[in-house]
Amino acid sequence: MIRLVAIFSAFAFVGCEIQSDKKVGYGKTLESHLDTSCVESVFNDFRTKSSYLLSLQLIESNSKVSSYDLTIDGQKTSENHTTFTRSSFKLAKEFFVQLQKQCSS
Repeated sequence: MIRLVAIFSAFAFVGCEIQSDKKVGYGKTLESHLDTSCVESVFNDFRTKSSYLLSLQLIESNSKVSSYDLTIDGQKTSENHTTFTRSSFKLAKEFFVQLQKQCSS
């Protein structure tokens, strides 16, 4: 009986395919709070220029952003996982730099 279970388990694992999602999230807590409308404006610029599907969740108080979660979805691109990882990290870093340049008082 144990052999039979082992054989069926082996067939079940062979039928499973591992697939990379090519979807990452970058969270950032800001040292100084930024104006919500400015952050949204920078995000909209990035979203129109990117080949990835981008989403942004803001944590805010009194129209000031204290932290954000940026999700980068590259599932619909033909890039391999390594290229996507490098590109998404660079994009997240560029987004933060632009927030600092355009939204810091």
